[in-house]
Amino acid sequence: MSLVFKVLMTLRARALSRQAREIRRVVEALPREARLAAAEHATAEMDKAGRLQCPHLHGADGVPPLQPWSDVAEQAVARTQSGALQLKVKGVAQWIAVAYYETLNSPHPGLAGVHREVLGMLGDLKGSYAARAAREHEIEVATA
Repeated sequence: MSLVFKVLMTLRARALSRQAREIRRVVEALPREARLAAAEHATAEMDKAGRLQCPHLHGADGVPPLQPWSDVAEQAVARTQSGALQLKVKGVAQWIAVAYYETLNSPHPGLAGVHREVLGMLGDLKGSYAARAAREHEIEVATA
């Protein structure tokens, strides 16, 4: 049973990693305003999911609560392939929320890597914290 579980988790980590690369490409192609909108939507989706008993199943209908994942992430990636900017933004936001909770506190190294990627994407959507910190540091240095 343990071997089967490890194989399933490895396959899921690969699938999410592949999806993360696709979402990253979509995010990089979004205009700045759409990125900020995606960040707001992602934060709202994460808040909604966080209130659920099984936040990793956010957006799934009729899925048993003990299931480790649903097809919502795949649906969100498909939504990002739309020509409509609003659908892309909503797809990115939903994928980030679902992938965040699906990979949160995972002992599997592949899923932990996807979780770091999700956090990085969310930071990129909200704006470059490194650039902001550098500007603040320059201001502090200039005033000192």
